[in-house]
Amino acid sequence: MRSFVNLRYFLIILFLSFGGEAALAAARSAVTAVELRTGEAGPELAVALSGNAPFKAYTLANPPRLVLDITDVEWKMPKNAMEEQRLLPGVTSLRHGWPKPGVTRLVLDMQQKTAIKRAIAVAAGRGVEIRVSFALSGQVSEPSSLVEPSRTARPAYTPIPQSRPERLIAERLKPVIVIDPGHGGVDPGAISVRGNQEKNFTLSYGMALKRALEATGRYRVVLTRGDDRFIKLRDRIAIARKAGGQLFLSLHADSTEDEQARGLSVYTLSDTASDKEAEALAQSENKADIIAGIDLSKEDEDVTNILIDLAQRETKNRSSEFAEMLVGALGREVRILENTHRFAGFAVLKAPDVPAVLVEMGFLSNPKDEKELLSENYRSRIIRSITRAVDAYFQKHPNMPWK
Repeated sequence: MRSFVNLRYFLIILFLSFGGEAALAAARSAVTAVELRTGEAGPELAVALSGNAPFKAYTLANPPRLVLDITDVEWKMPKNAMEEQRLLPGVTSLRHGWPKPGVTRLVLDMQQKTAIKRAIAVAAGRGVEIRVSFALSGQVSEPSSLVEPSRTARPAYTPIPQSRPERLIAERLKPVIVIDPGHGGVDPGAISVRGNQEKNFTLSYGMALKRALEATGRYRVVLTRGDDRFIKLRDRIAIARKAGGQLFLSLHADSTEDEQARGLSVYTLSDTASDKEAEALAQSENKADIIAGIDLSKEDEDVTNILIDLAQRETKNRSSEFAEMLVGALGREVRILENTHRFAGFAVLKAPDVPAVLVEMGFLSNPKDEKELLSENYRSRIIRSITRAVDAYFQKHPNMPWK
């Protein structure tokens, strides 16, 4: 019986791995209900989801339509549920489809020009409900789309007046970025010829990056340290996972005996380091939290190894993808090393379910790099570049797991 169970696990996992999205499949949200109703703000389209998913709402003319696009969700509605919907005055039909891979579209055909009054996502039961309230032309003073259609999927929160509970829900829906200022406390890191310590650079840059990302209104940002304190490497990973981090950036400054070495570099986890980490995790006594949401404590070694390997594979792919975006953005602003994207076994990059990069922002062993790192202009260019790369990453992957 045990061998049959193991074979079943293996076949399921093998199927998921060939799907290419093993780590994300378990977290994918589903559409479970659609309703046209009269809400607090007037007529509204309500869509129930089993979990968070990015969306955008907008209107079209000729003929007049209201459109709701939801990114990367499964359709789990009963077969005839849409045909049985009760329509509201001014709505001639409600239909759905898939205009392109990864996008589920709901369309309300309207009798006349329509304006969106608000579009929000709120917690509902064990899931999330998207509510798009609207009004026909003449019922609002300035009819206009809340969100204009674009090629880029927007996050599932909108810059509109919200009550306190709605603001809290919107905040929870934002991707979580974890910034890790390297070293700290009794660990100064590299020390320049002039006596400047790496730990001070990383904290200064980390806090500036936090402010810049939060200023966009698109992210929640967590610092592994916000002052001069020592934090173990494993604890930094734990902070990221506890916060539900969807991207981890560790900031450092390099040092070498070659005083001519200059430029910035970006590291992700090497294959060798990843393999060793998977082996260590599989042998751990406490397997319940190796992969977020999956308890491996009762599984045998083969199943555990496969699950960890799949999670790490997806995480490493995402890490490398973000690293390439980061290199492209930084290369337009600051001096970078040749072969900028590098690989190593840094401990802070080893979380199996949080995409992570380590940025070496320059060489403290080089006087010119040190001077740059001390300048406000250089710091601004680095922060601007990282922010652009983060934006590009989450525009491409708006459906990152909501933990």
